Amino acid sequence: MLAIGLERDRQSDGRFVYAVRSTGIYCRPSCPSRKPRREQVSFSPNADAAQEQGYRPCKRCRPEETSGEDTDTRLVRLAHAYLASGHPEPVGLEQMSTQVDVTPARLRKAFKN
Repeated sequence: MLAIGLERDRQSDGRFVYAVRSTGIYCRPSCPSRKPRREQVSFSPNADAAQEQGYRPCKRCRPEETSGEDTDTRLVRLAHAYLASGHPEPVGLEQMSTQVDVTPARLRKAFKN
């Protein structure tokens, strides 16, 4: 499991989460964060179990969201929903990124991916 957790395997998302003792954070197996040292890693079957052990969710991969949806897909979906809600004037990247709570550069990257 350690190899899977550290190799960013998207197919394992939803099967388990890994937690890093030194940071107190737990992540999805596909998280793009820096690889932790092996001795600092523990595994939990799901996000609830990791939170019960005192870990907090990663802000990059958002493992507490059980949809299995990756971050870019989630951001594009939220931006699309905002645009579909109807606006009398054109909506710019700044306004849209504010609505989905990310920087304009991050939202642009999500659309490119």
